[in-house]
Amino acid sequence: MTVRGVAMQNASAKRNVLFVASGREVYGAELSLLPVVRKLEPSWRAHFLVEGAGPLDALLRREGFPVHRLSLDPAARLWRTRRPLLLLRMLHLLLSRRIDLVHVNMHYYAPLVSLACAIARIPIVVHVRNMIGRPVARDFRNYDGVICISQAVYESLITEGRVPDREISKRLWIIPDGRDLSPFRTANRERVRREWGIGPAVPLVGMAARICPMKGQDTFVRMAALVKQRMPDARFVLVGSSFGQEGEDYVDGL
Repeated sequence: MTVRGVAMQNASAKRNVLFVASGREVYGAELSLLPVVRKLEPSWRAHFLVEGAGPLDALLRREGFPVHRLSLDPAARLWRTRRPLLLLRMLHLLLSRRIDLVHVNMHYYAPLVSLACAIARIPIVVHVRNMIGRPVARDFRNYDGVICISQAVYESLITEGRVPDREISKRLWIIPDGRDLSPFRTANRERVRREWGIGPAVPLVGMAARICPMKGQDTFVRMAALVKQRMPDARFVLVGSSFGQEGEDYVDGL
């Protein structure tokens, strides 16, 4: 069954969708997905698959979602040895929970999940949120639907990923992430500026994102240096957390 076929099922019958999350933390990918998931009721019953206990697991359970734990990280130790067992456990989850549709929120985990979906004959949608840096055409042939968050990500999928456009165009959508900014409109700007020692009239430019090479804080820093030459009073702030040794090294180099 295709993705469209599932969507056109009788709207009065609740369907089960499994969202496969990568990692245990709550980052931008998870924050972008959750507002959409909250709107799915009553037509869809959302289930989540997470790496294990952690902030994401706790958040989902607080909101009342069924959460299942299974580590699918292909970079994990003994991944190849554990792969057959993981496939069996994935199949059991799909069948026992009567899953009708699978959404993989980061494309890294999709190959194994798509194999289980193919065996169970369940359509799979894969979200591509990061730039593609290696050939992935073989994997993407197996996905029923693909969502890219930007034109740039789509172009990297075609060029660096070597996925033929003619092969994927009918099952690909470019859907930028949306953000509800209303919670930020009530922030106390004056208090924050006082805490940082920045006057109310001083130009202040900020960037909020996970601190890592992919997000490009180094570009922000270079931009700040150029602006500073023409606007000496301007101030700049980076907000975010780093992840792992790569992130820590990146922060040290900024």
